[in-house]
Amino acid sequence: MNDAILYAMQRTRTPYKDQLTGLWVVRWENNGKWQQESFNDDGDAWYFYHRKFGEFKAQFMTQERGGK
Repeated sequence: MNDAILYAMQRTRTPYKDQLTGLWVVRWENNGKWQQESFNDDGDAWYFYHRKFGEFKAQFMTQERGGK
């Protein structure tokens, strides 16, 4: 399970507040490229982050089981 958490941590970045725009930003890796989503509220940004983090953990677990 720790490997799944490390995998997800390497592919997501915690939300941060952009000083220029005042928006909360979440970054994640998608097919080798970094993408980002912006939010007005920090709660929305954290929700999105945890959802992406969970997706990456599940992806790792599926790969470890051979796609089953």
